[in-house]
This record gives sequence, structure tokens and C-alpha cells, in this order.
Amino acid sequence: MRCSRCRREAVFFQRYSGLALCAGHLRDDVEARARKEIRAEGGIRPGDRIAVVLSGSPESLTLAHFLCRTFAGRRDLSLLAVEGGRGGSSRRPAAETAARSPGMEWLPVREGGGAGSPAGDAPGDQEPAGGCTLSPAQPREVLADTAWRAGATVLAYGECLDDLAGQVLARVLRGEAPEVNRQPALRTLTPFRRIPGEEVRLYGQGIGVARGEPPCRAAGDGLEDLAASLLSDHASRHPSAPHALLRLWDSLAVPVEEGPGDRAARGGKGVGGNG
Repeated sequence: MRCSRCRREAVFFQRYSGLALCAGHLRDDVEARARKEIRAEGGIRPGDRIAVVLSGSPESLTLAHFLCRTFAGRRDLSLLAVEGGRGGSSRRPAAETAARSPGMEWLPVREGGGAGSPAGDAPGDQEPAGGCTLSPAQPREVLADTAWRAGATVLAYGECLDDLAGQVLARVLRGEAPEVNRQPALRTLTPFRRIPGEEVRLYGQGIGVARGEPPCRAAGDGLEDLAASLLSDHASRHPSAPHALLRLWDSLAVPVEEGPGDRAARGGKGVGGNG
């Protein structure tokens, strides 16, 4: 199979777009869409201090490296990392290394405490055989408070399309309506929110991040697991379904009295934020 853009050997076929992409064009495609999403969510401003929520999952590690690659030349910006959802004890060193290797400040967060709390494993925080299961992420308020106290102005999450569309379907099955996420202290960014997880992981491997690491499955209740299974099965036949589901949820989450400019400045989406 040849790349639709340059005729080199393709490494991935986007079923929802019909494009076959080589490694270089997959990288360009992911980065272009991530930058577009950052602009749609309000963009990066001079003097921003960006806190990246790192769990040790391939997606969160990839986000950290993407932001470092994208903003390496910006002397008016700074990046730090906040430990988010627990990716299993063996994933923590990878998260800290990913933060420190490019010079990012590392802020550990533990359940029941803020940055700098004792680093022992919490009950149930063991990595199962055959991959990792993320324990429930730190509460959004804890992450925001930790980042804010470190001087951050932006909180960035590594969630991808699969994560967010699954959360949407679970909330629909529960009968929940979209909520407007208001965080006056910090703006939020989710650069990979419209990119499927497989593409994010291939992109990460292409830039040397989390090579060969299996995806982490977020711990959730039975309904969340059911929603993820239903969505995966449906998307195998209708690959655009996760995109459509997230677009619909976003459109319902915007109050009628707010315009597009208000939504961009607010940065809230009403779903997500578990890094």
C-alpha cells in the first residue's frame, strides 16, 4: 500500500478519510490536527506556563514530547508535568523521565495529597499482567490546584478521540446531559481529542516515545467498559462514528447564550480531563 500523498510505503490507513499515510505524512497529519485543536481551544499565549498531565500512558508521554517539539523555540513559554492518573507502578518512572529529559519540572501528585506527597503506591495501584489499567485519575480539581500553585496558566491532557467518545457514550447510557466545564483559574487543552488512539500511539512510536508500549485502559465502572466495547465494535464498521459522537456532544455542551469566542476562551468541553 502506497502513501496517498507521496507514494512511499504507507504505515497506516485512515478508514474514516480513505487516506493511506507513510510515517512522515502520518506525523505531519497528527501534528497539524493537534495544533489546529490547540488553536480551537484558545491557543497558547505569550508567557503561558503549560502543565502537562502525565500518567505514564503512551498517549500522555506522546503529548509531552509533542508539546516540547512544538514549542521548543518559544522562550516566552515554559512546560512542566503533573502526575495524573496512575498508570501502574512501572509506568511512573517513564512518566518522570519523559518530563525531566527535555528539562520539564516534575510535580508528583498522590491521591489524598498534593504535590510532594509520599510516593508509595496507593491500594489497588498495581499493574496487572498483560498491560496496565489506569486507576481513576486524580480529581480534576486536585490537578488544577497543583498546577496553579506551580504557576501554570494552562493544563494539557493526553486524552484521544477513543477516550472521549467512550466517555460520551457512557454518559449517554447513564442519561446524563453535557455540562459546561468552567475552570476560571486555568485554561485546558486536549490536543489529541479528535485523533484516534492508534494514530497517536503510532505517531509517538515514530518520534521515539513509548515504543512498543500497549495502550492503558482507564479503570471505570461496568457501564464505561460496556460503552467502550460497544463503541469499538460499532466503529469497526463505521469508523467516523467516534468523530460524530464527540462533535454532537460538543455542540450540545455549548450554552446558547455563549458564542464561539466565549467557548474558545473558556476552553471547556464538558467531557474529559483524565489525562
